[in-house]
Amino acid sequence: MTNGYCWELKILQPKWDDPDFKAGTMIRGGLWLVQVIGEGNVFTKDDVRKAFPTIAQADRRIRDLRKYDWKILTNTEDASLNNNEQRFVAMGIPIWERGARQAAAPKHLNPKERAAALRAANYQCGNCGVSAGESYPEDSQLTAVLVVSSIGTQSAVVVCRRCHAGRSKFSSFSRSDVLRELSDMTDGELRQFGSWLKRGKRGVTRLDRAWRGYLDLNDADRTSILNHLHKMSDE
Repeated sequence: MTNGYCWELKILQPKWDDPDFKAGTMIRGGLWLVQVIGEGNVFTKDDVRKAFPTIAQADRRIRDLRKYDWKILTNTEDASLNNNEQRFVAMGIPIWERGARQAAAPKHLNPKERAAALRAANYQCGNCGVSAGESYPEDSQLTAVLVVSSIGTQSAVVVCRRCHAGRSKFSSFSRSDVLRELSDMTDGELRQFGSWLKRGKRGVTRLDRAWRGYLDLNDADRTSILNHLHKMSDE
């Protein structure tokens, strides 16, 4: 987005604290993030209370912006944040524009639809591939929680909370890191990676399905699987 476009966009925005602007807390909260906090910056619950002193659940209304593709991180997605801090990463749907808000209104999935979406995704993030409850390779202290969402008429999407919140913008991976990983891959792994690039998302492999199934087993069955693998390696 160019500077000229940003300037034009701000001119078209209502002022978040304009007393004549009749809108709910979520809309005014989104404008407050854009006009006061700014993308990439940190805000606290106390900041929200000061901005909206008469609204009891203003912080929850601001979290609702995530349903409209706004990227807001908590300390569970960004380890540099304290418990009371959040980071405004990027603006999503301009929810103060009635037409845009209605077109992108979140579809509320029922439990049956959510369960079906999780099964179809093999209980893995469609972006980074981490399984539900599994630790991230680069952050063993953080375990994945999956989010099932759908915007407008799109199909359900399953991602982990970190990817859903735009955590990749704060990733420790660099271009050279990715190239180093690629250089160590086998021909089969490179073909698999290439297929993911063409598809635009990570695919689920037989290895993934086996690992997901293993995680769901009880201790006795896991031991049985390990013993079976030992026998296979001895043959």
